[in-house]
Amino acid sequence: MTKPTSKKRGPYVKKGKSLYWSYERKRVTPLEFISELENLMKDPLDNIANMDGDMYMSDYRKLIDAMWHLKNREQKPNG
Repeated sequence: MTKPTSKKRGPYVKKGKSLYWSYERKRVTPLEFISELENLMKDPLDNIANMDGDMYMSDYRKLIDAMWHLKNREQKPNG
C-alpha cells in the first residue's frame, strides 16, 4: 500500500534553463528574468497610468530596454 503524498510543488521550471540578462553575460533563471523585467517595467507603467497616457523620456527608455531584454533573452553576447 502506498501513502498519498501531500508535498506541494513549486512552479515548473525546466532545470538547467537560463537566459541572458545583460551584456556582461549575466545568466538568470526564467523566474529571475520575469522578476527583473517586472522591476524594469513597473514604474514606467505606473507613471503612464497615472498621467493618462503621457510618458517621461526616462520611462520610454526603460520600456525600450525591457523590449531588448525580451528580444535577446537567448542570444549569447559577443566577445
